Amino acid sequence: MKCSKIQIGNFIIAENAPVFFIAEIGINHNGSLERAKKLIKAAKQAGAHAVKFQSFKADMMCDMYLEETKDVKGLTGGSKSSYDMYKSLELSDDMHKELMETAKEEDILFFSSVFDEKTADFLDELNVPAYKIASSDLTHLPLIEHIAKKGKPLILSTGMGVLSEIQEALDVCYKAGNDKIIILHCVSSYPPAAKELNLNVIKTLKEQFPHPAGYSDHYEGYCACLTAVNIGASVIEKHFTLDNEWIGPDHRISLTAEQCKEFVEKLNLVQVMLGSNIKKPVQSELASIKPSRRSIRVLGSIKKGEIITYDKIVMLKPEKGLPPKYLSSIVGRKARMNMKNHEPITFDKIQ
Repeated sequence: MKCSKIQIGNFIIAENAPVFFIAEIGINHNGSLERAKKLIKAAKQAGAHAVKFQSFKADMMCDMYLEETKDVKGLTGGSKSSYDMYKSLELSDDMHKELMETAKEEDILFFSSVFDEKTADFLDELNVPAYKIASSDLTHLPLIEHIAKKGKPLILSTGMGVLSEIQEALDVCYKAGNDKIIILHCVSSYPPAAKELNLNVIKTLKEQFPHPAGYSDHYEGYCACLTAVNIGASVIEKHFTLDNEWIGPDHRISLTAEQCKEFVEKLNLVQVMLGSNIKKPVQSELASIKPSRRSIRVLGSIKKGEIITYDKIVMLKPEKGLPPKYLSSIVGRKARMNMKNHEPITFDKIQ
């Protein structure tokens, strides 16, 4: 089961289709419904095709004693507990419904990273157009199987993973009857160093697996995203915020609304620049072909019956006679007629 073209909503994700851009709101709402709505609206205005949240229950994510390595005290009232952080950022069922309605009003796709089966079932009831598997769950094969069985497109992030783990996840999806999979290269550091991005992995994913490949970015700014598009990414996912100074683990690596709009403009320009992979003259070049190219001409003069030698030939613009590739076919042959200086040489003029 192989699928190289996938549809999410009205968007086609494929090798030669426009890049699908996901604004990753994730947990940048900081637990506020109104802030989440503002982020959706801002993402739409900036030009994103979809917004993606993170849907989880803290009780199903991590133990209560794990200490968060990021500075989240402002989110948890002083605690550095990962559990407390996730608890403060949970979206209730009603919040999901309101956010999906807001996205519908704004005409932007809404879906989410899902971290447990029950939440996946709830989102299925809301008829989300796709699901995301976070890098942290690349090896959570039971969850991947559960979601794959729903038959919706599945976006698989691969941070911290290796090819064999990606293949295991794909095999589970195939067995569940789902080949509508998009594979995203990702580096699960916040942020990674430039030398750690290894964006050429996108090429490897395209070579190794028969699915659209893309990039989920945690690098600051959008340079890495544009580079990924140049390499061949069909999907770009980038964290999105309204203020890089807001408290929370992902705001620093996120694009603001202004940066996002600028990125979309540059993304569109890059795609126009990439254009076709067929090498041929473009329309604006056609008029320049003959004036720019050279042809075989007479240097001095050549008399009828004279043997043509190299010292009697010069290559000149514009292209009026035979192109230079025929030089060896001209030298050593006799002239049928007198030819003057810079006159084009053609086969009808030689024996």
